[in-house]
Amino acid sequence: AIDLLNAVDLRDQVGSYRVIVSNETPQLEEFTLCILQQNDCFNCDAPILDRPKVPVLTEWRGEPLTSRAAEQIFVGHLDHPSSHECVA
Repeated sequence: AIDLLNAVDLRDQVGSYRVIVSNETPQLEEFTLCILQQNDCFNCDAPILDRPKVPVLTEWRGEPLTSRAAEQIFVGHLDHPSSHECVA
């Protein structure tokens, strides 16, 4: 996993994140927490965007969006071949 992380451009925080979540182990988690967050060894700054403002989804396929339906959408997205792994 360290070799994969080294292969990512230092400015690519998204690429680094993808490597980290795809190869997650307790040791890699501790290492990346140290270098990426606690010590900011790569001197990265990716501010949270305030645009676009996306309204909260309240309906899905013409029905009110329930917690169960939201979970099905989320799980269905994870099963899609183009989806990325996700940390829950």
